[in-house]
Amino acid sequence: MRRSALFAYGFRPFFLIAGVYAVLVVPLWLWIYARGEAPFATLPPQQWHGHEMIYGFAGAAIAGFLLTAVPSWTESRGFGGRPLMLLTALWIGGRVAMALAGYLPIWLVGTIELSFLPALAVLLAPPLLRVRNRNTPMLAVIVVLWLIVAFFLVTGVSNLTKARIADHIGRMAGFGVPFPATAFWIGIAIQFAGCALIVAEWHAAAGVVLLMVFTIAATAIFHRFWEKSDPLSRNISRITLLGNMAILGALMLLLQNILH
Repeated sequence: MRRSALFAYGFRPFFLIAGVYAVLVVPLWLWIYARGEAPFATLPPQQWHGHEMIYGFAGAAIAGFLLTAVPSWTESRGFGGRPLMLLTALWIGGRVAMALAGYLPIWLVGTIELSFLPALAVLLAPPLLRVRNRNTPMLAVIVVLWLIVAFFLVTGVSNLTKARIADHIGRMAGFGVPFPATAFWIGIAIQFAGCALIVAEWHAAAGVVLLMVFTIAATAIFHRFWEKSDPLSRNISRITLLGNMAILGALMLLLQNILH
């Protein structure tokens, strides 16, 4: 079967859809902003726009670059055909899932949206591992980035339902946080901004620091287990605090890798 010209080389579909997507999404966002629309149900349009510019537009551009660069680095055959078609379909599926995030189960949105980077890593791994190219450690970096971003992205999106927003703001008020509603949305902005900077590899160190600040602040507010009288709640908060300490350790290791 003759290979489609569009899917003959890795850069063709992804550079194309990156350009087309930017041209379509920016005017759409301006229209949504001007009219004050909320087309994504419980997902705030500002969060959708920021997410799509980074994970959609920038994600496609990065994939196009890597799918072109790796064959050059390893002197191997380029990526094309059905694997490239599947990878493109996963990217498109992620865009559709995020547009419907307010209407679909969070596990389904997360599964679809988070499938793209692992699939990209699987496609890039064989030639890099076969020739032991100096850029092979990039695969580990992709995996670490995906794990960290997946955690903060899924938890962030899951907190954007009306019930969860009201619950968090109410609990923050109960814990004595000043201006709880404002503090909540600042926390959400820090969480998504950190993910975006890391994925885009633009001031990634600052992105890691933002996630560290978010983790410390959220732990200090919600998981002061020593103040809770109910044994079950106290134990859950203690375990969560220890888990967040482990996450901080992973973020510190990632920060060290970025800075060196």
